[in-house]
Amino acid sequence: MRLDKFLLLKFGLRSRTYAENLILSGRVTVAGKTELRPAFDIDEDHPAEVEVIRDEDYASLGAYKLERALDGFSLSVEGLDAADIGCSNGGFTDLLLRRGARSVLAVDVGECALPERLLGDHRVTFLRANARDLGGVAPVGFLTADLSFISLTLVLPSLRSVIAPGGKAVVLVKPQFELGKSALDKRGVVKTEKLALSALHTVKDAAMRAGFLVLGSLPSPRRSEKMNREYLLLLAVPENA
Repeated sequence: MRLDKFLLLKFGLRSRTYAENLILSGRVTVAGKTELRPAFDIDEDHPAEVEVIRDEDYASLGAYKLERALDGFSLSVEGLDAADIGCSNGGFTDLLLRRGARSVLAVDVGECALPERLLGDHRVTFLRANARDLGGVAPVGFLTADLSFISLTLVLPSLRSVIAPGGKAVVLVKPQFELGKSALDKRGVVKTEKLALSALHTVKDAAMRAGFLVLGSLPSPRRSEKMNREYLLLLAVPENA
């Protein structure tokens, strides 16, 4: 049985996506060793000792990544209408609300995986939509994006269209989804920091072509050196756009 499915059944997790996030963030150990592969095979008849380190404070561990960006870039979302593109389990949405956002439009291409406490919050609206097609979404003052299995270069024009003039965005750059398979090792991890940085530069260039101002970037926190390097990219839409 896959490790993510095993966690879902054994620990009663709220979704398989959440189980996968726990694994990828380095919070699952198998026989005392951190296991980063959601598809790792667990023998159902003789399962190895599996342990999970959970943090129930935030809706998901993704909140810590956005926390790094808001603090590192000295950003305030107080009183802003925000959009969380690729909301998944709601880590970014949760933190935006805690930091005072007036409202959050939580967007995901899949079924809603937000916890009940966020779905029941009058400030949160869930929209099932593709990040490449956000037509009809009212412009917001702040946007976050945490997307997987797609290059940001394909979605930046769409993201730009839903940010009001003077608004800002924090997008999570995942080099493993920006580079070809030849740049990845057998675990799906980008082979070198140089390659990862080249992906970051490619996304920066695409952002400028889409009409963004590139204001800065920071390394995203990661639980293990064995995990992929990711970057928090701060973008802005010109006031006179």
